Amino acid sequence: MRTWLTVSLGVISWIVAAGSAHSDDVDAYIQDTMQLYHIPGVSACVVRNGEIIWTGAYGLAHIAEDRAVSESTLFMLASISKTVTMTGLMQLWEEGYFALDDDVNAHLPFELRIPNHPDEPITFRQVLSHTASLRDNWNVGWATYVQGDTPWALADYAYAYFHPDGVYYDAALNFHSSAPGTLYDYCNHGFVLAGYLVETISGMPFAEYCQESLFEPLGMDEASWFIRDLDPDHVAMPYDYSGTHYVEEGHYGYADYPAGTLRTSAPQLARLLIALGGHGSIGETSILDSATVDLITTVHYPHLKSNQGLAWYQGSTAGCSVWQHEGGDLGVRTIASYSFEEGLGVVVLTNRDSGTGLMRIRNHLFSTFLSLSPVLPAVERVDSAWREGRIEVSWELRGADGELSFDVTRFAVSGGSIREVPDATVIRRGDVFTYTDARAVPGETYRYRIVIRLSGDEVATFETMVDGVRARFSFDRGSASLCTGEAGVGFSLDRPGPVDLGVFEISGRRIATLLGGMQSAGDHWIRWGGRGVAGGVYFYRLKDRSRIRVRRIVVAR
Repeated sequence: MRTWLTVSLGVISWIVAAGSAHSDDVDAYIQDTMQLYHIPGVSACVVRNGEIIWTGAYGLAHIAEDRAVSESTLFMLASISKTVTMTGLMQLWEEGYFALDDDVNAHLPFELRIPNHPDEPITFRQVLSHTASLRDNWNVGWATYVQGDTPWALADYAYAYFHPDGVYYDAALNFHSSAPGTLYDYCNHGFVLAGYLVETISGMPFAEYCQESLFEPLGMDEASWFIRDLDPDHVAMPYDYSGTHYVEEGHYGYADYPAGTLRTSAPQLARLLIALGGHGSIGETSILDSATVDLITTVHYPHLKSNQGLAWYQGSTAGCSVWQHEGGDLGVRTIASYSFEEGLGVVVLTNRDSGTGLMRIRNHLFSTFLSLSPVLPAVERVDSAWREGRIEVSWELRGADGELSFDVTRFAVSGGSIREVPDATVIRRGDVFTYTDARAVPGETYRYRIVIRLSGDEVATFETMVDGVRARFSFDRGSASLCTGEAGVGFSLDRPGPVDLGVFEISGRRIATLLGGMQSAGDHWIRWGGRGVAGGVYFYRLKDRSRIRVRRIVVAR
């Protein structure tokens, strides 16, 4: 076996001569894509038939420090992390601790039910395929983002979110009205539950279980859910791009970490992909049985979601079918894809959230190593706004030759409905494409995800936000900390109605009710001096019929 090393303009790429692997213009293509989509750093791997046959490292892991991306640079994986959480839970399934259609309540210290369907069980199969009628309440999700690692223990956060006495519990926003097993909704908090089930069934902390049962057997020597376990100088800094310069997002964490905060390098993640392609094995090491991998890569609810397996889902690229998982978070975009038919897999990790740039790199790597060279379209100049009572999303698409189709998903940011529009009607005028949503509700804020397909293959994806919220329902920003008896909490209501304002311990136990009953619209101020409360971290929770806001407070003694 021969190995070549090429170094050019901040690019390091290794190409291992394995059969007919081709390098061609990979470096130039990836660099051009990074420049076009303002991606500071990229690390990528290609695997074939159980081996890593190519790795590439491009750009900067940290701009201010002028630290280059290397093969060993660690990236936050975002939602690819869910595949690891699922694998850990399926290892316990192999050991006979539960059946996939068992009620998860048999392994929880509290009862979990969909509020509108208290007699219907929530099963392991539903949780791992996003069909359990659990729902992401982003008022809660965003509130738990912190620099560094989350202070929440997994058991405490599961209780806070899923139990009626929990500080984050909301029957309307944390759950769907549909019965479990009757609705598909991609849900990060379902994998909070999956990670917590790993803990309750194994009797080990979730992170410790992953280290012992997954990372060590796979040879993933530098992989962790927590930044504290890693050398920050080895981790790529996530970035946003303002239009003129890059902005550091920092190394952050959040309470639903089994859904997204795993950090590792592309070659180490590639070992998990090799194990998937090896039907549970890499070399002499087995982490799953072959039959279990077959079960993971089976669509379990085709009438609800035609491509969803257990965590992994089906996609296509360069004319071949793949099982894949993408990840996106603040300053992060990642993907891992594997084609069983071709024995070929690709990992791409980046430190900026650019879905189109990521897909172009992934597709080009598949095309190159399959000896294909399609011209891939590039998305530019996205515009979205309310116009005459409707939302219009427009984008310019360069190189858009061939049979194009578009899948649109609309998310209501307040935690409302999710609307999927496969093969959506899109108007084309030259290189400008426009999707019109006449069913949007004025006053609501929406996030749209547009997936662009060329001859059936996914070639680009992008997201855009349309802000329709004009009314206020929020805490006063100046009341986030409580240090004296004169302190309190301020909030604004856009309409009159019943309000509950309480104070909760971090465990989720209510310690005080500050306000209840009908309240008028407008600004309100409630004094609370923390009398009789020990120093520490607490939470205000403000709730009306359909909305919830939570703010952290610190009582200093």
